[in-house]
Amino acid sequence: MRQVIIFLFCLVSIGFSEIKIDPDFIFKYPRIWGNTPMAPCWSYDDSRIAFLWNDKGGESREVFTVYLPSGRPAKRTNFFNSDSLITDSKISCLKWFPKSNRLLFVYNNNIFTLLVENNKITSLNINCSVEIEPEISPDEKYLVYNKDSKTYLYSFNEKQEIPLEGQCLSSKHSNCKYQWSSNSQKFAIQKLFITDENLALCEGIYFYNTQNDQDILSLIPFSNNIFLRNFIWADNDNTIIYDHVSNNLKSRLILSLSIESGVLDTLYSEEASNWIPEFGSDLYINYKENKLIFGSSKMGYPHIFSLDLKTKNYDSLTRGHWDILDFHADKQGNNIFFRATKDSPVNSQIYKINLLSKKIKTVSYQSGTHNFTLSHSGKKMANIFSNSSHSPELYYSETIPQSKMIKLTRSPLFNFRDYKIRQPEYKSINVNNFKENIHYKLWLPESNLTQNKFPLIVCINNNFDSEYTINRFDELSLFNQLLSEKGFVVAQMNCTSLTRFAAENKKNFLLRLINRQKAEISAVTEHLGQNGFVDGSEIGLFGWGYNGFLISEMLLEEPEMFKVGVVLSGYPVWDKVQTSYQSAIYQNLTKDDSLLVFSDKLTLSSNLLFLQSPKNNISNFFDSNLFVKKMIYNRSKVDFIFYHWEKEYFSKDVTNIDIAKKVCHYFRTNLYY
Repeated sequence: MRQVIIFLFCLVSIGFSEIKIDPDFIFKYPRIWGNTPMAPCWSYDDSRIAFLWNDKGGESREVFTVYLPSGRPAKRTNFFNSDSLITDSKISCLKWFPKSNRLLFVYNNNIFTLLVENNKITSLNINCSVEIEPEISPDEKYLVYNKDSKTYLYSFNEKQEIPLEGQCLSSKHSNCKYQWSSNSQKFAIQKLFITDENLALCEGIYFYNTQNDQDILSLIPFSNNIFLRNFIWADNDNTIIYDHVSNNLKSRLILSLSIESGVLDTLYSEEASNWIPEFGSDLYINYKENKLIFGSSKMGYPHIFSLDLKTKNYDSLTRGHWDILDFHADKQGNNIFFRATKDSPVNSQIYKINLLSKKIKTVSYQSGTHNFTLSHSGKKMANIFSNSSHSPELYYSETIPQSKMIKLTRSPLFNFRDYKIRQPEYKSINVNNFKENIHYKLWLPESNLTQNKFPLIVCINNNFDSEYTINRFDELSLFNQLLSEKGFVVAQMNCTSLTRFAAENKKNFLLRLINRQKAEISAVTEHLGQNGFVDGSEIGLFGWGYNGFLISEMLLEEPEMFKVGVVLSGYPVWDKVQTSYQSAIYQNLTKDDSLLVFSDKLTLSSNLLFLQSPKNNISNFFDSNLFVKKMIYNRSKVDFIFYHWEKEYFSKDVTNIDIAKKVCHYFRTNLYY
């Protein structure tokens, strides 16, 4: 009897035993991101959602639609072999026709339409560039698109392609787009100028008229090349309102431009000591109240503003020491919906604010990462939601507070039933000379913390402009769990962002920012070192991109604190591109060489590993190739691994798995545990 009990106990133990993170499975592309639904869009009557997805687990996403509120996703296209996980081809530019249940999309640079009623797919037999998305006129008579740097019209009635005059350069790094007027009689497009530094500046705006024989209605040039961030039609399609920033990034104007007279009127102006943040270019109009809705970070935090188009007085609709990540207005402009960290610095929620009452209400109720698309009526939203426990899936909900989220997709290959994705602990510390708390999340090894001391790895996780929404299901969290399962205490922290610090400081801000960020890293490390389960003599740093610059500085300046550092010069994310505006910010940062002098100390007592591609993204701060050579010449303990990545980004599963294994091995070899 005793043997039977022991046998049953073993079976139960095996059944409930946790399988640890396996890099060959967890990090295999496209298991992490291949199932994630993408590009949700609403039909004209808000009855259907179309989106891109792969219900078999591959990266090649097909077109799906779902009829609300309780319909199942219906697969509409079959371009890809379901057995093929990875493909270079993809569907893009998915959108509904403005007045019918038809879809338009681009596949292999060919434009297709899809009639949902009978699933009829029709090729228009025309090629286009997807760097500027094709746009359908509101009356559904025309399609405007870009091909070979020229603008074309396609007549749906005549099934004819119509070339238009005027060159229209495109850039995947810009926000260049076609804008139809509401009466479908004309559309506008930026005239871009590509600089030697590959920045997409705007020289002026083309206006095309579809109602007469004259292809170009007018070209209104700008006195200086600018970053045209956004523009919309107003005043019964007689005026364009546009938001632009000067090419030195220090001046912002929102202007109204009369198409007939060419008269410019300044609605809003803003100056910055360092640069205008990228946030805030979305523009909406409430015609009933005659107000323009836009965003600004002029108060140090990104918030939403409204401007009276008659008096030009403006007021902030939101305020406080928290971040708005993005915002959208309903069709009338009465309610504005936004993602923000209003209630928690480490989690985002969806909120809405009424333009008149200015009362903010919480719409969502689950903490995590929300990526929502508002319906035309503003009464519904499609939301791609995920957090540390739930993989990204598409949900539907109404926009009333605490509305139930209905899951529309169930991705099969996010099969973590055998893996326990652990929820990290969320922590913050207050440092006397800092205005704000420093936030981090913590993974602990699954051992007896009271009887053992473990080495510490601090992961520096700054994005270009860091979001504080750290409660999310992402690849880095899985990697941090992998390190903790190898016997490390792992802390992932965000340093003060470039945008936040630039808004608050005027002189020598970059040098002061670097010192501030290094002080934050030291503060978190010292705080964690006070725990009895952390071995203060065995501490490593891990990061990529700009953070590699910080890590190298920390190892040189504080060798007694940090024993190991791992620097990745690329970004471990898929299909990441820098916008032209972001590139301009980094170029402006590096114009003053005096601010970017790397540490004079070239003798390294710590162990440092560089993983680098042919084109690394921290060369603006220091030449890591030259740095490694100098370290080796001075007999420092530096290792260098070279990967032939596409551009500077990780793009292959084999490389991704290999890097995870090499980083783990390096830490296990050089940190005692």
